[in-house]
Amino acid sequence: MGNGFYSQDLSYADWFIFNNFQRCHYNYMEQYTPVIIWILICMAYQPLAAGIMGFVYLIGRALYTYGYVDTANKRIYGALMMDLAYLGLFVLALVTVAKWGAGLTTTSEEIIQQ
Repeated sequence: MGNGFYSQDLSYADWFIFNNFQRCHYNYMEQYTPVIIWILICMAYQPLAAGIMGFVYLIGRALYTYGYVDTANKRIYGALMMDLAYLGLFVLALVTVAKWGAGLTTTSEEIIQQ
């Protein structure tokens, strides 16, 4: 990473910053798919919790990126927020799927009809 065509003309300091941004981007892309899938699953029956955890994840991601690019030691604050939201979304998605599979959940349309 960071050794491609665009980074050949950079000084070491500029290359280092470019490489850090690129590593943050790739890390985000690795986590993007499961987070979106878990948010979509959770939104079926727990939209408020899914929205809050998705927002916390995005704030944590921004703090992580800022901390990683500035100094690698500062990324821990964003990483903790991000990981807690990541874990929360995973658990909520599992609970939603388990309830859905057991037939314990009802849709908003079924509640209105009752």
